[in-house]
Amino acid sequence: MRGRPLIGRAGEDFRDTARKTKLLLSECYVSYLVRCMPPDNRIPNPDELEACWPWTLKTLQLIRPKIIVPMGDTALRMLAYKLGFSKQVKQDKIIKLAGKPFYVEARRFYVYPLFHPLYALRRKEEREVFKAHMRYLKQAIPGWIQRV
Repeated sequence: MRGRPLIGRAGEDFRDTARKTKLLLSECYVSYLVRCMPPDNRIPNPDELEACWPWTLKTLQLIRPKIIVPMGDTALRMLAYKLGFSKQVKQDKIIKLAGKPFYVEARRFYVYPLFHPLYALRRKEEREVFKAHMRYLKQAIPGWIQRV
């Protein structure tokens, strides 16, 4: 890692999509759930996620986000489990949940799951869906912020 999340091709594509949708990443906090890249860029295992959770939790407590955008199934599951909104996620996969916002009343924030940018980059049929979800996010943010 180079001290900045999403630095590879998927990150470039994500930043390009954000730029085209006029989603200002300077107004967002972008992070990984794990602070060290797993070998071979694999999905982090549960022990790695647990080891980094205290740092993630402290960050969330400091910035107190009104909108959380987990990108990918791993991020969504970990956050749902740790922040208590697993019932809203159920056993559904990211393919079903991506682009469908929901409000977590107990925590007073919105969750807007997205595909991981690498997933969208590797699957051309999902790339346009990912871009549409990013456009929707840009449009929805002002209303969501006013509500919470």
